[in-house]
Amino acid sequence: MLKLLRIKAAHPSHLKNLRFYKSQNGYFGFQPKQKIEKNQHAKLQNAIDFFRRNGYKYANITPFSERDNSILNDLIDSEIFERGDEAKYLLQHLKSSYSGEIAFEIEHIESHIEKDWLYEVAESNYKDKIPAERQRRIFQVLMKSQAWTGMAYSQTLLLTMQ
Repeated sequence: MLKLLRIKAAHPSHLKNLRFYKSQNGYFGFQPKQKIEKNQHAKLQNAIDFFRRNGYKYANITPFSERDNSILNDLIDSEIFERGDEAKYLLQHLKSSYSGEIAFEIEHIESHIEKDWLYEVAESNYKDKIPAERQRRIFQVLMKSQAWTGMAYSQTLLLTMQ
């Protein structure tokens, strides 16, 4: 590399390509890159991604106590989103979708198509009204299933102890 520099310095033809310190082309011929306009909604997109990834951690799925949602409320009320009510409405909607009585944990799914579909379903807030009789039947089936699982577990323990 040093040899190449000596050869270039020895030839006067190389001097015609020399640029001056301050020129129309920048400093030492360096052209500063044009500023690329960043995504104007990057902070909002980060907040949406936060709700999608971590909303289940703040869901009220336990009947004994409510979770501390101060982080979510601070995120919604932060000065980042002073643009208007649209961003706050969107974040309130995401909070109710991902941190309500039903929790969605979707990040373990590898397929982006399935993830997008689940995001759409979770954020649509579609709640089907199940008749009371059907709810009772579902409850009975679940209790039988749980009883069977408990019986199978106890039988497995008895077999392993023998």
